[in-house]
Amino acid sequence: MFVFMANKQPKIDQLKPFAFKTEREEPLRERVQIRIPTSMKKKLQEQENWQEFVRQAIAEKLKSA
Repeated sequence: MFVFMANKQPKIDQLKPFAFKTEREEPLRERVQIRIPTSMKKKLQEQENWQEFVRQAIAEKLKSA
């Protein structure tokens, strides 16, 4: 019989190899919700990596504002 003893308080150094890594200047911690028509949502989700597509579109619009 195999008994697994989970470490209930792992050290940060033990978790670092499994952490999400990014090359962004700023972490993505905030969320925004908007209402859009169903047809627009379908077109967005057809895009490859649609979340990043939306981030870039918002960033471009903010630069020109």
